[in-house]
Amino acid sequence: DIRDIVSYLLSKIWIIALAAICAVVFTFLLTSFTTPTYTSSTKTMLINKNAGSSSLDGNLNVSDLNAAVYLTKMSSEIFTSDSFSVRVAKMLNDGEGSFANFLGFYENEDGKHPQTFKGFFGGEIGYRDVKKSLSIKYNEDTCAVTVSSTTADPTLSVLIVTAAYNCMQDHINENFK
Repeated sequence: DIRDIVSYLLSKIWIIALAAICAVVFTFLLTSFTTPTYTSSTKTMLINKNAGSSSLDGNLNVSDLNAAVYLTKMSSEIFTSDSFSVRVAKMLNDGEGSFANFLGFYENEDGKHPQTFKGFFGGEIGYRDVKKSLSIKYNEDTCAVTVSSTTADPTLSVLIVTAAYNCMQDHINENFK
């Protein structure tokens, strides 16, 4: 029985070899034309830094949680807007604020940052590119915010997420004191 099967397969070896070669060529073509994507994410919670200070035992109370849910809902509108994407793109292109510290920028005598996003990638990134790659998800039950960026370059994904997180922090600190 086994000898018959092996002899039959050997008689059809050219079909097996052709199928194997086709599979290898198909796999090569598929991987050649597919661009890999990289996702970088960060997660934070939107809670008042003084939360719990009003309760006697120092734990969160209903008022603190309601304020956090409100902040999460408000933020969902702000952080998915075009103006937020413009701010992230500006931070990436100009290398300003806390983002500059993240990349180890230094200022020369003119107060300019000699190394910016342009230095890394040879051109500016537009707000549409930021908006297209950025994903911000909210969980109203836990007040957690997840910021993700998916691009074809892993460094770019990290830079966009970091800039978006820094813009988010700056916006909250400026407007929700």
